[in-house]
Amino acid sequence: MAVVQGSHGALFDNAVAAIEGLEEFAAKYAAEKDATGAYVRDAADVAKEVAKATLGEYAAVAELTVDAAKTTTVAAAKAAIAGMSVEGSAYDLAFAKEQYKAALAADLEALEVEDNYYALEAAKIQANYEAGIAKIEAATTPAKVKAAYEAVALTKNIKDAEAVDALCTYAAGSAEDKAYDAVMAYVTYVNTGKNVLNADYILAGQDADVKDAIEAIYGEAGARTAAERKAVAIDAAAVAADLVTVGELAAAKAEAEAAIKALPTTITEADKDAVVAAKDLADDYAEMFGAGTLSNIAKLEAAQTALKTDMVKNFAIAVAKADKKDLAAMKELQAAFDAANELVEDEYLAAPKFDDKTVADAIVAIRDAELAAVKKLINNLPINVTEADKAQVEAAREAYDAFVAEWTSYEAPVYNAVAQVTNFRELALAEAALGLNAEDPAYSVEALKITASSKATKGAITVKWTVEGDTDAVEAYEIWKSTKKNSGYKKAFTATKMSYKNTKGLKKGTRYFYKVRAIAYTAEGEKVKSDWSNKAYRVAK
Repeated sequence: MAVVQGSHGALFDNAVAAIEGLEEFAAKYAAEKDATGAYVRDAADVAKEVAKATLGEYAAVAELTVDAAKTTTVAAAKAAIAGMSVEGSAYDLAFAKEQYKAALAADLEALEVEDNYYALEAAKIQANYEAGIAKIEAATTPAKVKAAYEAVALTKNIKDAEAVDALCTYAAGSAEDKAYDAVMAYVTYVNTGKNVLNADYILAGQDADVKDAIEAIYGEAGARTAAERKAVAIDAAAVAADLVTVGELAAAKAEAEAAIKALPTTITEADKDAVVAAKDLADDYAEMFGAGTLSNIAKLEAAQTALKTDMVKNFAIAVAKADKKDLAAMKELQAAFDAANELVEDEYLAAPKFDDKTVADAIVAIRDAELAAVKKLINNLPINVTEADKAQVEAAREAYDAFVAEWTSYEAPVYNAVAQVTNFRELALAEAALGLNAEDPAYSVEALKITASSKATKGAITVKWTVEGDTDAVEAYEIWKSTKKNSGYKKAFTATKMSYKNTKGLKKGTRYFYKVRAIAYTAEGEKVKSDWSNKAYRVAK
């Protein structure tokens, strides 16, 4: 017999291994019995699928042309064999629904609706999402589930806040034009008898800020037509009160320059908070109307460069010393990288971002090893389970739940841990045979009632909350923040304790609103949420 060599030899070996794996798979599924003891699948039908895949694999290696109707792939054969089970198809459908509901939830979260849309449009997007979930639930096959998901258009014909603002044209005689004139007239009135040496003199030329304020009022009021805008009252004094005065501009410049001056000559990572605080003050000043150049801005820029250099060095040392197989250590480093890269994104530090590929690759390797272990535990379950196999089934479920809880992510990069465990149905069937399928405790989170409160101290606002109900299933609490009571909320933090101290992104004199909800994940990776708490608010000091 001739020896097959070279690349064809490798292809032949791969084909042999694939067919051997298929034969093991087929033998396992051919042995499955129903509750009456009868075989679920016809052995002849199973054998036909194995034969078609065998012919297809070897024909491809030998580069032979055969009747396509008589061949199939190994993957297709496995799917066909598994699909011969009616009960299995039911689990396929349930699995598909959970997978695509999770995908739709990720799409919704990625829109950051409460930050990018006014309440009127946000409600429409939420309605589209809920309609999409309903269609996914109503689908009767996995293919129809996928089609239902792909048909959802969350933002179709819905304007974001920027597009809504653009509806204001300021045409002569329009409501927005009259509102603008009223504000500017009020500014003239306030400035009468004063000059630019007076601290409370409102600087001229803030037309864009006036229009932004007017548009926000219309947007939040739900006014989308000329007639609706005409019905909304604009408080000219309130709009003018937010415009920059001579005194505010001078005070902001002095505060920023003082913070920069206080920075040490030699900057290390220990000075990060001081550099960030100085940069915040410099940015606040730069964003004010009429701002000029700070006298010591070069010192701040040099401090930012020195801070980045020291952080790069410290990260390199930390990564070199860390155990790449220690998930806790890798996650801690990844969190540090993420926090540092947020400083880059927010322009506290210069680009490029910090290189965390070594850590990211290590985390992926740990994740993939855990996935392989879970799939192996499920694969090792007998096709016909009995009470004697209960401990083995429960161990597989425990490993599966732990994997889903640890790795499911609906934030970029999205990782659907449920979808990765491709043999989950075998576990579900085994649990069904033993009567182990119970409602997931995560759903108890939906019944929780959360009451939030807040307290302001210098440079910080602390939010605390109490919870009525069983909190055993709660995995975390999400705290969302806005400067407006009924719109503009964005997730600020995820906490495991029932308190959150906000020290970043606060502007003295600005009122901040906070709301809290509890979250948990089902074994299938579905995100379960409680109702929002009340809105707690405080003015930053």
